[in-house]
Amino acid sequence: MKQTMLINKLRYWYHDFKKSIFTIRGVGNKITKSKNTVLFVKWDIEGNNNLVEFGSCYLKNVTIKIRGNNHHIKIGDEVYMYGGILWIEDDNNAIIIGENTSIQSAHLAVTEIGRKISIGKNCMLAEDIIIRTGDSHPIIDMETKSVINEGKDVDIKDHVWIGTRAQILKGVAIENDSIVGAGAVVVQKVEKNTIVAGNPAKEVKASINWNSHRSI
Repeated sequence: MKQTMLINKLRYWYHDFKKSIFTIRGVGNKITKSKNTVLFVKWDIEGNNNLVEFGSCYLKNVTIKIRGNNHHIKIGDEVYMYGGILWIEDDNNAIIIGENTSIQSAHLAVTEIGRKISIGKNCMLAEDIIIRTGDSHPIIDMETKSVINEGKDVDIKDHVWIGTRAQILKGVAIENDSIVGAGAVVVQKVEKNTIVAGNPAKEVKASINWNSHRSI
């Protein structure tokens, strides 16, 4: 019985390992991980001096796509991510995910120079979340010829719950102990201990907190 279980486990791990694709081009790129890190990811890195750091975390069916130089991705201990992509372009950008955060699936995209997505500790993100620091393409004011949609950082604090298919757009800060409703499009700051919902997201209730367990 134990031998059969071991064989099945090895088959499972090998099946997932075959899905991992390793493409790393450039010089000075560095990947560090804990002895307890478990990764089934697709690597697609093109650039120089990029650093990816993993704590004791678990990532499955995740793509890590990097274009450019001097980027930093840091995934904390006890982070679980079960699908999606961590996408960085241009130069000097970062994605930081704090410890004990779970992500069912997400598209995290950092574009333009010197931008950052931060997700704090003890957060819970449902499926099909989109978080972006920019619009990917410039919008030009015809009179001044200047770009009017420059990228901005996204800062998600500790213990934030984000519902299915929510979108967190450039320049947004979400304070501690808050909830973003399913399908919400967040374009401005979310205050501490509030629920926001809708498109664009608006506060629907204040003075709340939440628990990741079904009962308190």
